[in-house]
Amino acid sequence: MLYLETTPNTFSEWTGHAINGVLHPRNIEQLWSAADLAKVGLYAPATPAVPEGKIVTGQAVQRVNGAVTWVYTLADAPPPSADPADYPLSMRQLRLGLFMNGYAVDFLQSVISAIPDATERGMAQIWYEETSVVEWAHPMTQSLMAAAGISTADATAMWMQAKDLAA
Repeated sequence: MLYLETTPNTFSEWTGHAINGVLHPRNIEQLWSAADLAKVGLYAPATPAVPEGKIVTGQAVQRVNGAVTWVYTLADAPPPSADPADYPLSMRQLRLGLFMNGYAVDFLQSVISAIPDATERGMAQIWYEETSVVEWAHPMTQSLMAAAGISTADATAMWMQAKDLAA
């Protein structure tokens, strides 16, 4: 996206309109060098990195130390959520999280196999085999957690650890 310097250090988005009576092609950014664009007052602003722990709440194009760049208004990023419901896991993440917390590789399968009701066991088996994204609040997730005897506190800690594993 190109910006036109309308007055010194005042920029507006260039929409393809004529500049000083000359209509330039819309793909001028791909055709001309930055120096040639600057001769007609067009600039592709530099995009600075956002500092760690900050979020952009506003932005404007300005000239800073001679360079046309985005200037950000920043705010502190909100702290990460501690609610596991905010972090769906892949089945791989869930199983690795369980394993890394001392549960056997076949732990979930053994919990499912121990369900006495055949219909509930079949539904749990299908969930286990066919689910790719595991939602914390899903009834099956909560049922299996309860059937396994994993406390909510322990499950939360495991989940929050597992969310950072490669999906």
